[in-house]
Amino acid sequence: ADLGYEIWSSQENILPGQVIERQINDAIENSAVAIYLASNHNDSNYQLRELNEFINSSRVNRKDSFSVIPIVIDNAELPDPLKSVMYVNYEDANLYDKLSRALSVMVKE
Repeated sequence: ADLGYEIWSSQENILPGQVIERQINDAIENSAVAIYLASNHNDSNYQLRELNEFINSSRVNRKDSFSVIPIVIDNAELPDPLKSVMYVNYEDANLYDKLSRALSVMVKE
């Protein structure tokens, strides 16, 4: 479903020949909100590093706050920085509605 927001992902937005880390860092610095997919099948080292970079960048750019929407797949555990953040379950029948409402609030902040 298209919620009307520009979505950036490494698979879609990093072109052959581009330096991966530079592209990811640029995307992190230019993002208002991150959606964190917590799964038992993730490469947690890269994902956790990118999450921490987003949080640090957000705190600098947005006065000590960060906007991350965790989506939990298969009852995966959230990393420490997100344990106090409300998440949505991937199987939730209202997933898109909850994402849309959260994004509309977070983008305005």
